[in-house]
Amino acid sequence: MKKSLLTLALAFGLVAAPFTTDILSSTAEAKPLPPRPAAREGLVPHQVRIDNEIGSISARFGVAESTVKKFYNQGWGFKELRHAAFLSYATGKDMGAVLDLKTEYNRWPRVEYMLGLTPNDIKAAHDKNDAEYLSTVLGVDTAVSLPLFEQNFGMGDVAHAVLMAKYCSSTPAQIVEMHNPPATDWDAVATQLGITEDQMYQVRLEIEKLRP
Repeated sequence: MKKSLLTLALAFGLVAAPFTTDILSSTAEAKPLPPRPAAREGLVPHQVRIDNEIGSISARFGVAESTVKKFYNQGWGFKELRHAAFLSYATGKDMGAVLDLKTEYNRWPRVEYMLGLTPNDIKAAHDKNDAEYLSTVLGVDTAVSLPLFEQNFGMGDVAHAVLMAKYCSSTPAQIVEMHNPPATDWDAVATQLGITEDQMYQVRLEIEKLRP
């Protein structure tokens, strides 16, 4: 299902949260997945969680881990670091310069304005980054995923569609249009396409790799 304009507007201010919600809601169907390592092994140590978040920001936006860690140690929170890393990705500017603007102007919309970014620029950068992330994690061709992101489909929807297309003759673009919850969830789409439960289980195992 396509995101609403309100959801897109909120996404500009919150880089990580919508993505997580999208993936979680899209996979909460059918055969349960194996427990994630943290659930099996107990609580993740605080320093490990810090290192994981630093690594996640670095990998997603192409900023060196040492750079992210430096600004974390200066007192910046991960939400702000993720947004700054995204703006660095979108503009090609140094992450430190972005954070300097945040210190000076306090509000992200003002920072984005000072960086010369329009809402359309931000949307395009989000779409491009999402397509590159799918390519890196799942090997999805950006030529396939980017047009779907540009049509405002979410990460979970696009990931489901491209992975399910491996098991049927329909294209990802056709499959993603079929998903219309709650009336037509992904299991219902799979049934219409003749995709088996075991195949959908494999789809969801792959999608687990996208979780933060």
